[in-house]
Amino acid sequence: MDRCYLLARQRLEKVLLQRNHLLRRIREGVARRDELQFWDEVLAQDAASIVWARAKAVSELAGLAARAHEDLAGGDSLGIAYRPRLGAQGMDALGQSIEALATAFLDDLRRGLAQDIAAGATTIGPHRDDLEFLLGGQPAAGYASRAQQRTIALALRLAEASLLRERRGEAPVLLLDDVLSEMDAGRRRRVMGAVAGYEQVLVTAADLDAFPPHFLARARLYHVANGQVVPALDAAPARREDA
Repeated sequence: MDRCYLLARQRLEKVLLQRNHLLRRIREGVARRDELQFWDEVLAQDAASIVWARAKAVSELAGLAARAHEDLAGGDSLGIAYRPRLGAQGMDALGQSIEALATAFLDDLRRGLAQDIAAGATTIGPHRDDLEFLLGGQPAAGYASRAQQRTIALALRLAEASLLRERRGEAPVLLLDDVLSEMDAGRRRRVMGAVAGYEQVLVTAADLDAFPPHFLARARLYHVANGQVVPALDAAPARREDA
């Protein structure tokens, strides 16, 4: 959605390769610490832009995902927490400005230089960021059931779709792979109701019985038969031909 973010991500990957290579050379005694200055300054600018954009995006997505999850699950409020991997200075600067965040991140890089040299890698930055999902205020990792995990993932996708529709003025195509498996009938109904408002939805499933009749009545059905995607009416003859 954001070209500037994409370019910053691409630059970050290249800068990290160069910086990590140089860190290993410093550890081996064949390069000097002051050779890091250029890479550190570029890294700080791009890292600040990425973290700032992610924090803003997660803030927008969290509310949309919470509403989508409530519609899908009928309970268990969903929360999303962005966990940037920053040093102490960077965490303090988060929320001030991109410039303040870049300055603080550069300070944190310098403070953690000895650790980075020992590791031969950059130990802080957006490449180590994480998202935490909370159900009812508790971390979902480790205790959420498979059905709950699928519902969280779908709520996040629907939130992304809503944000895309809002920013671009048109609904995206939803691609949902085996989304209904391991869900009870009530949750399946709510999922199908949530996606019915989109013009184009591609859903894969191993069992058509998982779909409510009213959804199937509006859908174009295809089967994968003999390695080919064919209209559902043609799938049976194709299997017999190959038998």
